[in-house]
Amino acid sequence: MNYQLIFLPECEPTTGSDGLLKFNLLPFTLGKKLDRPILPVCLRTSRAFQIRTNIFNSHPYTDLFWFLFSPYTRFHINSLAIVSPTDEASDEVFCEKIRENMSHAMGIELTQFDEQQVAELRKRPDLVQRRHAQRRAEFQQMINTVHQQVPLASLEAIRYDLETTKNIQRTIVNLNERVAAAARAANKPTSSTTSSHAISKPSDGSNHRQTYERLKQELIEKNRQLFLNKNCN
Repeated sequence: MNYQLIFLPECEPTTGSDGLLKFNLLPFTLGKKLDRPILPVCLRTSRAFQIRTNIFNSHPYTDLFWFLFSPYTRFHINSLAIVSPTDEASDEVFCEKIRENMSHAMGIELTQFDEQQVAELRKRPDLVQRRHAQRRAEFQQMINTVHQQVPLASLEAIRYDLETTKNIQRTIVNLNERVAAAARAANKPTSSTTSSHAISKPSDGSNHRQTYERLKQELIEKNRQLFLNKNCN
């Protein structure tokens, strides 16, 4: 019999950006018992105007309001490699292996919380507010760190890129590339030369490209060294 079962291993809707909850062992136990491979699927949703699709401890009517208010909801589906169970690994090891693969693919951290602990946490709004304040402070510190390394970038540009990458070094590289591209566009010669001059002295596009790539790599390497030296000290 060729059948398929779909499970939500976290057993709890999350934002998909703060961390991955511990998985329920049921689908992995069934997979080993029935000798069926598991296809991990990473599902994320996003909306216009950066409206979050899930807010911790929010009322269902609040989520419904924002769902109706948003003009659209975009679903991002990423299928990972199929994992087959083995007799050597226990259910817990099999489950944790898939959870690590999914967290790596989504670029988020593994947490030690499960759905029961999340339910208990909902009963302590003071802890939730404290955690939110802590995360806001940590995110602001990330923005300040990037701004020190790339002072030409605006705070809004840094915030937007960090919300996507959630990685300081990757954001620094992205912003350096944009700054280098903007500098290249600003230094691009105008078309005020005459046609005869353009014919007699054609521009060498390959040289411009090589110069641009060299300057970009120098800028990225300089900021990387500054970032590493600051963290080491």
